[in-house]
Amino acid sequence: MNVNLTLVVQAANFFVAYHILVRLLLRPALAQVQGQDAQEQKLLRSIARTDRLAQRRTAENSERWAAYQQELQKAVPSQPFAAVHAQALVFEHTLAQQEKKRTAPVAIQKTVHALVEAVQHVD
Repeated sequence: MNVNLTLVVQAANFFVAYHILVRLLLRPALAQVQGQDAQEQKLLRSIARTDRLAQRRTAENSERWAAYQQELQKAVPSQPFAAVHAQALVFEHTLAQQEKKRTAPVAIQKTVHALVEAVQHVD
């Protein structure tokens, strides 16, 4: 009977320890893990929402860029780019000669320089 009583005491001790561990350690740890999982899901949803917003803005910017390019095509003269560039170089050469003689007005100088810079930026 002595062995059976020891077995019963050990079983009771096991169940008491089990319930204490479950209530004090397992449930709080499980709640912590579930909270972290919920936070992770919230962050993933936020990332997905931000990604969709970025894609939408990229598409809007692409549409605006295409519209600006169309407007530029309308505003650019119909001459080929090489001819416009050559004209700018001729103006620059003429201006350089006139600057040597000091006969070119300041307004013309600024206009020609702006035209040359604009053409160079397009390159």
